[in-house]
Parts: sequence; structure tokens; C-alpha cells
Amino acid sequence: MSRYLILHSEQDRVKAEKIAGILRGTGLSARLAKSLDEQDEAPELTIVLGSEERMSEWNVVANRRGLSWLPVRFNRLGGSLGPLVVPGVTACHECLKQRMVSLSSPSVLEAESGFELSWQIFAGIAALEVVKWSSRHKSSFAPLTLGHLLEFDAFHIEGELSAVHRVPTCPVCGVRRVAGLAAQPWREASLAVQV
Repeated sequence: MSRYLILHSEQDRVKAEKIAGILRGTGLSARLAKSLDEQDEAPELTIVLGSEERMSEWNVVANRRGLSWLPVRFNRLGGSLGPLVVPGVTACHECLKQRMVSLSSPSVLEAESGFELSWQIFAGIAALEVVKWSSRHKSSFAPLTLGHLLEFDAFHIEGELSAVHRVPTCPVCGVRRVAGLAAQPWREASLAVQV
């Protein structure tokens, strides 16, 4: 069984196969699936391609089951990766959405088609993040997307890495799910034990 799973919609199958092919070239195998129901054992990391709605649904499932995952969103010339979600440790996808709204940042627009060479470069970056994740115990190179959002324009070969912090009142992963429950910053860690 593969340690890596790539969840995709039918329209994203070619992109999922591209990432899987690059991973195979590095010695890692990834199984493609349209649904987690097709997987009988928890993967080490799930790469999720697709719409914002699909990402949000998966975020809830992954946090409930304790599954680490990497969101991959693409547009015509590149896209964004991350943050790589490790339940209970890093910010989840809902934390990212709440932070983006609070900053009035536009979300990455999805595109069904784009410049193929740009997508190949972006797929290589996504695969590289998975390789870094797989070797994290024997290498000092942690994935860039661990706690960060990587937005990359493959056509212009430029990107931006932004830290994404957990939202304490996040309805999916927050240690304080109600905003009115104020806690002193130095006591935040002890709340996690009480919940």
C-alpha cells in the first residue's frame, strides 16, 4: 500500500497523475483516489487537489481522524501549496481561510486549464514538498509549507512564502472554539490539555 494518497476530482486527474509520476521518479509511490472511502489504511500524507469546498470538507475529516495533508490549489500560471496540515500541531485549512479573510486577501482563483509548462513546474514543487516530508526524520530540510502558505507563479518563476498561525477560536482545530473564552497567552498551552 502507498504511504501517500492524492485525492482529486475527475477534472484534476491529469494533474494528480503528474504529481504521482514525479514522486515515482524519486522512489515514492502515491495512490490516486477520488474519495477517502477508496483507502483502507491511513496514508502518511494526503495531497488534496480541488475546489475550496473540497478542501474545507477534507479539512474537517482530516482533523477528526488525525491525518496530515497538503492542500494544492492551482491557477492558470501556478498556484499555492499549504499550509501542510498536521492536526493538533499546525494551522488547519480553516485557520488559513480565517486569516485570509481578516487580511482581506483574495483567495487563489481556480483554473481548469492553464499553461502546461507552468503546471509541470508547480507539480514538481508540490512533489518536492512531499519528498521533504517523507525524509523529515533523516534530513534537516523540513517542508517549506509546514506552517506556511507558498504561493508560486511558475510562469514568472517567483513566489511568496507566508507564515500561517493557528487561530485559537478555529471551529475545526482551535483550542478555544468560543471567541469569548479569553485566555492569557502564557496559559494557552494549558487549555489544550483541558479540552
